[in-house]
Amino acid sequence: HAQALLRTATGELATREGELSQAREAHAELLAAHRAAEDAAGGFDEIAAMLRDLLREHTAEEEQEQPEPYPGDLDDARRS
Repeated sequence: HAQALLRTATGELATREGELSQAREAHAELLAAHRAAEDAAGGFDEIAAMLRDLLREHTAEEEQEQPEPYPGDLDDARRS
C-alpha cells in the first residue's frame, strides 16, 4: 500500500513540477512584457515633454511677431 501511495505522490510531484515550470516561464514573459511597456511609456513621456517645450517656444515666438497678410491677391501670391 505504501508503494502505491509513493507512486501516486511521485506522479503528482512530476505534474506539479511541470506546472511550476510553465508558471515560471509565463511569469518571466510577463515581466519582460511589463519592462518593455514601462520603457515605451518612459519614451512616450520624454517625447511628450519635448513637444510641450516646443509648443511653449513656438507660442512665445508667435506672440512676439505677427506676420502681415499678403497685400495682393491669390494669383500674385502664387507668382511671388
